[in-house]
Amino acid sequence: MKNFILSFIIALSWNISMAITPTRYFIGKTEVPESLWMSTPDSLKYSTLKIEYDSLTVIETDLPMTHYLDSINGGYIIKKRSEEEISAIEKTLGISLKITRQM
Repeated sequence: MKNFILSFIIALSWNISMAITPTRYFIGKTEVPESLWMSTPDSLKYSTLKIEYDSLTVIETDLPMTHYLDSINGGYIIKKRSEEEISAIEKTLGISLKITRQM
């Protein structure tokens, strides 16, 4: 009987240690479903970070400035910014980098 209980405890602890930890996906600070994460091209996954905890894995990435995450009817899609928006962002970043270099 002792051998059976000991075997059961060892088998149970092995199953618990080998259990698959859930993974949560983030684009920026927004949690997105796995389907959106898997359908996002690698070329848009800018600076990906993977953090593994004991009971959870978190994978986070940022989008390049040419794209953004939009919410439509409770779901998320990745959209491309217009050329005017991209130009404005580039000008703003160019000015801020120029000011930083002068300091």
